[in-house]
Amino acid sequence: MNLLEHSDNDENENPPSQYKRDELKEKLEKIQKRVNELEAIQEKVEVEGTIYLTDPDARLMRTHNGGGDISHNVQTATEPQNHFVVAVDVTSDAVDYGQLYNIASQAKEELQVDELTVIADRGYYSGEEFVKCKAENIKPIAPKPDRGSRSQSKGYTKFYFKYDKGRDCYVCPMGALLTLPKQRSAVRKGDRYYNATACSDCPSKNLCTPKSKYRYISRLEFDSFSDEVDEFTKENTKLFSERKELVEHPFRTVKRALGFTYFLTRGTENVRTESLLHFLAYNIKRLINIVGTKQLQAVLQ
Repeated sequence: MNLLEHSDNDENENPPSQYKRDELKEKLEKIQKRVNELEAIQEKVEVEGTIYLTDPDARLMRTHNGGGDISHNVQTATEPQNHFVVAVDVTSDAVDYGQLYNIASQAKEELQVDELTVIADRGYYSGEEFVKCKAENIKPIAPKPDRGSRSQSKGYTKFYFKYDKGRDCYVCPMGALLTLPKQRSAVRKGDRYYNATACSDCPSKNLCTPKSKYRYISRLEFDSFSDEVDEFTKENTKLFSERKELVEHPFRTVKRALGFTYFLTRGTENVRTESLLHFLAYNIKRLINIVGTKQLQAVLQ
């Protein structure tokens, strides 16, 4: 169409271009093929959201400098004695939520132990993952994230409400008890604890529930397992403080010392293989630093 319009505009100055029927048919077929490709992409975008044609498995993820980049999420597990990487995996999920059991179970199998304590940051906090870990004798240490709505971002999120198992109630930051109603709704997911009377006269209502008459706390299916992890994490705060120096050490070495700052392959499976090679090189370098080349050669012989 652009070509025809261009020919019409220039027909007074230059003779119009002459195309044969077969040539026009070929051009139209190419155009139609491209339109079909774009329509297929549109359907995929409507289902999956944003997609990236250079690497369909990659996703937009936050980077350390506060920006974003098209990336893969590399998961690792590091043992504490010598800082060897014992498990590596790659996922297209932009967040670590839902990855705890996956990488922890791989580490447990590789270490050939019956029980394993794993340390993770707050991004791995998931009651559903804790259930899976408990079934495999994996004990997580993970701080509870302070999640809440925008209106509660500077106030009392669920983190501030403590569950009292003996009395089956929540204690709010002001000391009021939030209990279950006598009649519960079968439609709602989870139990809702609240105290409308205490909220109506609460001096800190603006910090808790400024837009509603009262505050309720939902207790979901896996919250009891989350409570166990919260208690175990509280008992091992010193152990948790070692997480950064354990898990970040290999990443720093791979990126800075070995120079693997980006992937050369595309697709989750290819990137996983490449990551395994990166950390294999790290483990060999680490082993040489610990035992030395002569002792390593003697053992290999």
